[in-house]
Amino acid sequence: VQTRDSREPVPAEWLSRVAPIFDGDMTCCRLQHPSAGRCDKEKLMTPILGLYYDLRCKALRGELCAERTAVLDHLVKHKHDVFPATFEYVHAGERQRRELFGDIISRADKHLEGNDDDQTWRARGGSIDHD
Repeated sequence: VQTRDSREPVPAEWLSRVAPIFDGDMTCCRLQHPSAGRCDKEKLMTPILGLYYDLRCKALRGELCAERTAVLDHLVKHKHDVFPATFEYVHAGERQRRELFGDIISRADKHLEGNDDDQTWRARGGSIDHD
């Protein structure tokens, strides 16, 4: 947390409250997606996945500071809460379960750990390079 005079580490309990952002209702969810368009959760999935992937890549290269390592550790420990496989989409009173992260976090982890070759990764929908 940056203050006028100093920079303080973010309290661990703060991260626990804000990391599961997909648990909350976005404005579009609260309004039941009146335009029947993509949910903001779907729009946020790719950038959040990119942040996770970037942290994992940097950790594997030994490039993370202590604060970012703590963030990554929290994300890994709580990945099922932070990166839900599906979410509930409601439009005009009709509810449907939509895929959000699906199994992409486990596939990305396997890819980063070298348990999946690039060709298999891309064939199953992976598209983030780790170079």
